[in-house]
Amino acid sequence: MNDQNKQYLQIRNQLVAALAAERFKAQSKLPSERELSERYGCTRVTVREALMQMEAEGLIYRRNRRGWFVTPPRLVFSPTRKLNFMQMVDEQNRQGETRVASAEVVIGDADTCCELMLVPGEKIYEIIRIRSLEGRPVLYEFIYLSQSRFPDLLDQPLAQSLTVLLQDHYGERIAREQIRITSATIDPRATEALEVLPGRSGVCIRRCRLNPKGEPVERDVEYWLSDAIEVQVDTH
Repeated sequence: MNDQNKQYLQIRNQLVAALAAERFKAQSKLPSERELSERYGCTRVTVREALMQMEAEGLIYRRNRRGWFVTPPRLVFSPTRKLNFMQMVDEQNRQGETRVASAEVVIGDADTCCELMLVPGEKIYEIIRIRSLEGRPVLYEFIYLSQSRFPDLLDQPLAQSLTVLLQDHYGERIAREQIRITSATIDPRATEALEVLPGRSGVCIRRCRLNPKGEPVERDVEYWLSDAIEVQVDTH
């Protein structure tokens, strides 16, 4: 190992020790790269290598044009439990927020129409929402539903639980979900809202939500920041 590699690992270890000693609280901003390079007597390139190593480990995260911040605890997601985002947040004593980025009628693509058992090219709703934890955007979600099945949906409060809305307003109950979880590149439409660079990888959760008859009601595609979520499955 050359001297430069040794130096960036030494800086990484000292910063990790500072995090462990809680000298930097969750969500707090780290000193700038320039300040750290002066503190450790090295180049900004070496400091950036140390910070990028910590980012890869999920210890810190970068916000575009804002600097580096300490990563808060991950939100625990249990696929076997029927909890929506805000219920998970409340149960884990976190602070969450949902914002509707857009809601419109579009022509359904082949995959969405197939999954929702609709005629190819049928009109559907596309709802895009951004979810935040402690003020940090961590989830960008695309939601698709049939327009003909849910008239006047765009007039409803779409930032609230759609599960409750569908049941109370339309009498459509979600009974179960088919969930697929993969690692994927974050959709380019989501990178600016999540304050990450294009090409960043994350956790992709795809859901097909079904009613008691087994009919598909809703298709969701979620892009999570990988350092914001932890999947937990309880077996019996």
